[in-house]
Amino acid sequence: LAATDTPQGVLAVVDEPAASWEVLRAAEGVLVLDAVQDPGNVGTLARTAVGLGLGGVVVLDGTADPWGPKAVRASAGAMFHAPPVRAGADDLASWSEREGVALLAGAASGTDVARCEAPAAWALVLGNEGAGVRPELAQHVRAVAVPLGGRFESLNVAQAGAILMYALKLRAPSDGGRE
Repeated sequence: LAATDTPQGVLAVVDEPAASWEVLRAAEGVLVLDAVQDPGNVGTLARTAVGLGLGGVVVLDGTADPWGPKAVRASAGAMFHAPPVRAGADDLASWSEREGVALLAGAASGTDVARCEAPAAWALVLGNEGAGVRPELAQHVRAVAVPLGGRFESLNVAQAGAILMYALKLRAPSDGGRE
């Protein structure tokens, strides 16, 4: 009945938790996954967001199922602490504008995250591993980057996302609220 050869020994049938825009706390930062294909990366990123105390996770259409077995295992239970909001790109843009949330996106061509001040309310958009953020969102985001040296031009989306989330949390206004 399990999805692996050597399951953890716990198996249950449950309703998929659902979340709405109202649960997001953008003053603490929000993670947005835009067509991230690997379920292991989806779970790892959700685990990192919850571990760092971000204010929620948004999963845009085209992203691997956050409730798939591999994503849930990789999240180490984080999905149950912060069920993701499922949405489309238009929904994200509308929410961002309505709530005054700055959209930042991880991109190799962006500004070094260590040199940019995080807005009072922000959401970090991490795009597809090969294509980045979808074009219709690109016009709404400010690109931030993890500068790399050496022979590599990019990191795995989960690695880059973890570094960006941590750096943005460090650089956010100290009062944790809107000005």
